[in-house]
Amino acid sequence: MQYSFGMMEDRERWQKDTFLDRVNDIIDFSNIEKLLQKMYTSDLGRAPIPPLILFKTLLLESWYGLSDVEVVEEIHDLRSFERFVGEEVRNYHVDDTT
Repeated sequence: MQYSFGMMEDRERWQKDTFLDRVNDIIDFSNIEKLLQKMYTSDLGRAPIPPLILFKTLLLESWYGLSDVEVVEEIHDLRSFERFVGEEVRNYHVDDTT
């Protein structure tokens, strides 16, 4: 992944250790990611959002009682949410006109 100037600046900035950071440190999501990849096809339509990002987004919705729209807003607003789902989420545009 290629980092933007903003992403590089964020990496240099002091970060508060949050519950979500600890979850990422404790849980190895690689096995979950492998299982999700087996069920996920990227053959149709535009480039898909990686399934692990979608899975972690659903976790955030469940843990924080958020709707689809709310969780996307929070991912783009809260650094802890962004770090949890993965900073590469910045590379994906969600069309909110539908």
